[in-house]
Amino acid sequence: MTRKNTEESSINGRLKENKGSAALLGYGGLALATHRAVNPESDLTKTEQAWAEAIARRLKTGKLIETYPNEIYPVDNAALIGALALHDQVTGEDHSAAIKAGVTAIKRAVDPKTGLLIQAMRANGKALDTPRGSGTFLASWFLVRADPALARALFDAGRRELEGSVLGLYAMREHPAAYADRGGDIDSGPLLMGYSVSATGFAMGAAAGLGEQEIVEDILRTVQFGGPLAVNVVPGLKAPSGGGATGSHLGDAILLAMVTTPGRP
Repeated sequence: MTRKNTEESSINGRLKENKGSAALLGYGGLALATHRAVNPESDLTKTEQAWAEAIARRLKTGKLIETYPNEIYPVDNAALIGALALHDQVTGEDHSAAIKAGVTAIKRAVDPKTGLLIQAMRANGKALDTPRGSGTFLASWFLVRADPALARALFDAGRRELEGSVLGLYAMREHPAAYADRGGDIDSGPLLMGYSVSATGFAMGAAAGLGEQEIVEDILRTVQFGGPLAVNVVPGLKAPSGGGATGSHLGDAILLAMVTTPGRP
């Protein structure tokens, strides 16, 4: 059996399950649903349908879905919900019951003190990480289509707890005041005086989807003027070429996704 066939067999096995693989199905499902939206006759249509059905089965359980064994990332669950909501919009199917069950589960991962989403948890609900900006704003963006009220609540909590300015530029911190001494990681991206590249970028997408155009423009100005500064002070970034804006291909891809969010004028 070739490596490709082995990988396909592994993924097909996961699709047939009713638990786990939240990140794989959520982010992959979003990509497939987006592809189906712009190319409904694609050869990937059957694949997208299978992923949507696998997502629905998991969400119907009413539990937060693990990404890894005994590790839950609530933002990955928001991706599952966003993928299924987009699938329904594209196909006309109705998975509202599964989406509602998923939303109810996500609400249990909202920190009651800050209103932010807890970044990571055990399967028993014990927090593995603190409430943070990157997960909160990305989840808000995922949920705009599926549950605008929850998307708004997360976005407003993020603004209340995390917004500010660094060197005169509008930005979002990664950690609320109670955890301000914590550093950055792969989720937050580089931190500059506590302000997060990821949280700020994801906040722009949520703002666009919720009609907060002034915030979108504020963050775009931060990218325009702060990007060249970041290239000089953050290891691993390089001067943009060929129209790049952020100094990295991943950053540019995220920026494109945020500024093309449905709902942005």
